[in-house]
Amino acid sequence: MEAFKLLSRSTNLKPAQTLRRERRIVHVPSEGQTHASVDEENEVASAASVAGRKRKRDIFPAAHDPDEAFPSNGVDSHKSSSNGAGKANETSGHGILSQGRPTAGDPTAPQLPSSDECRSIFISHKIKMAALTGALNIDDSRRPSSRRSPSVKTLGQKRKKKASSLYTHPLTSFALLPTLYKVSRTLLNNLREQGYTTPTEVQLATIPVLLDPVAAGLCLPPDCPHIDLLTVAPTGSGKTLAFLIPLINHLIHDHHRNTEHESSRHVRALIVAPTKELVNQIVNEGRKLCTNSGVSITAMRKGMHLSARSAECTLESGDENDHMTRPLDGPLIVKADILVTTPLLLANTLSQDKTKLSSVQYFVFDEADVLLDPLFRDQTLSLWKACTNPSLRTSLWSATVGSNIEELVIDLIDERQARLELQSRSSLLRCIVGLKDSALSTISHKLIYAATEPGKLLGLRQLLHPSTTLTSKYAAPPLRPPFLVFTQTIERAVALHAELLYDIPTEAGGSSRVAVLHSDLSESKRSEIMARFRKGQIWVLVTTDLLSRGIDFRGVNGVVNYDIPTSSAAYVHRVGRTGRAGREGGIAVTLYTKDDIKYVKAIANAIAASEKARGRTKATSGEDGVQKWLLNALPDISKKDRQELKKRGVNVRRPLREGDDDKDVKAKRTSRISSKSGYERRLENNRKGAIAARQDRLEDESEGSESDAWSGFDG
Repeated sequence: MEAFKLLSRSTNLKPAQTLRRERRIVHVPSEGQTHASVDEENEVASAASVAGRKRKRDIFPAAHDPDEAFPSNGVDSHKSSSNGAGKANETSGHGILSQGRPTAGDPTAPQLPSSDECRSIFISHKIKMAALTGALNIDDSRRPSSRRSPSVKTLGQKRKKKASSLYTHPLTSFALLPTLYKVSRTLLNNLREQGYTTPTEVQLATIPVLLDPVAAGLCLPPDCPHIDLLTVAPTGSGKTLAFLIPLINHLIHDHHRNTEHESSRHVRALIVAPTKELVNQIVNEGRKLCTNSGVSITAMRKGMHLSARSAECTLESGDENDHMTRPLDGPLIVKADILVTTPLLLANTLSQDKTKLSSVQYFVFDEADVLLDPLFRDQTLSLWKACTNPSLRTSLWSATVGSNIEELVIDLIDERQARLELQSRSSLLRCIVGLKDSALSTISHKLIYAATEPGKLLGLRQLLHPSTTLTSKYAAPPLRPPFLVFTQTIERAVALHAELLYDIPTEAGGSSRVAVLHSDLSESKRSEIMARFRKGQIWVLVTTDLLSRGIDFRGVNGVVNYDIPTSSAAYVHRVGRTGRAGREGGIAVTLYTKDDIKYVKAIANAIAASEKARGRTKATSGEDGVQKWLLNALPDISKKDRQELKKRGVNVRRPLREGDDDKDVKAKRTSRISSKSGYERRLENNRKGAIAARQDRLEDESEGSESDAWSGFDG
């Protein structure tokens, strides 16, 4: 009997079908609505029937229990018995993890895509992966087939990048996790309960590399025990899940390797985020995945400490899920496996306790470009220097990472190696999904000129009342609640909230449908507003850049930039609050005045890049995006103005200060958010002044009457 017939007997595939199956393209949910051809549907159906022939009741195949992940005899459960290679795997005890793919001849092992198919999947989903540091290569047996392989030195700069690209094994389905990467059954069940079935682009590329680089197809050099990862992916693409799954799985296996007592546990993983809202969101998502797994996750709060101290302290939280213990003579000590915190809070705790994070093996930077920005850099670097574990694994995640951040990360890794005198150096891997530093292409962008501040307020009210919206094709599309409104400062957010407080009719909920959220509010008040907004009780939420990063609002239909963002990266993150997880139909409206004209060019370029990625033609891009004549007419922003805008925002919208001259004071007063005229505001200020003066007089009179009262014979 022929060898091909023998190997293909269990698959019922003909040679032509086998070739078509190798050329199929895997679609992910974040692409939006796609229509597959009949041939592709037939191929996917045939592949699903073959893969699920033995297990039809469950989407996920039987996973190894954490106890079964490390058999007593040291032999992997997936091994080959048909050739010598399988026999070698059986004796070595590494199985498919040592080879990076299932052994040939095992009918129960999943069929991984070939090297050419890996390359086609990466290209079709616009995924670029390359090594920034270290000699990290793909296995030579897995390189894409090519008739001619010229030397890299003879290639141009563009072709050099293409030749150095890495095409690892993509994770086309979460069902492959147990068989290829030994993911525990508990974690898979938690994924299934949350409704996750198909990975997004960023999860497709990064989860295999973080779980096991060798199984993903990478060849690690002898002096490189692990890799670090820098990921740039669009907003709402699933980055949080991409770093939580490998992190929790590693900790589950570590628990079963080291059966230590609960009281002797220390923080093993550290996740740093710029805002408390993002910290709470990561903790909530992590607790869903850690259910019944033995892994604990908690948020850093005031009063928590990482080591015992003699001083007394209190904890400002009553959350029963916070994992901590209180010694008889000491404070509350964190005993969670994963600690999520903001940089300043943990940096202050470490400076008070004078301790190091020597037990931390995993360090995650969420929104890495903000954490390494000069605003948070000192606190973040203090945490980085406190992590003295030689086997520290680092991953950085954001939607916008500039070349300066990449260079800073490389310098930090080199500096840490020299400071700790490490013999081995980790390789830094960079993964870019889609077009770098560009806004989402699944939402509609609109740039509207409002001339003055009263014009912006009028334009926002037209968005609130669609019946009064202009019929021009250049007018802003009507917004369906709920939606976010971003301002530059806290004072402007409070003023805009006061103006919109009664714009919604009483029959629809009135003032309860409008809220404001900023950093001056207490933590409990901010949590309450966030919960009401997620439930749909708040329709219009006025806020600052506090909510522009990482916060996942799946039901937000639109974003209004009442004040222009301070940079193109800030615009990408603001509008990324809508269109989450490939959801289409979101709208992003940016209002600008004559004071913003010299700053708008960067935002217009970001919108134009998004429309280009969306595939719009020149004839339609002028109606739905940025008009071509406007893009050509806007002046280029200078480097000085760009730095000033990023640091302080637009000058006329900053708060009044004592050092402002008369011209600045007049401009700032003109730019205040108010529908009242100057005469009405003067009358209101005079009335408030008269009331305050009357209260002062009454207090003085009461104090004088008390001093003149008779105090008795001894007075």
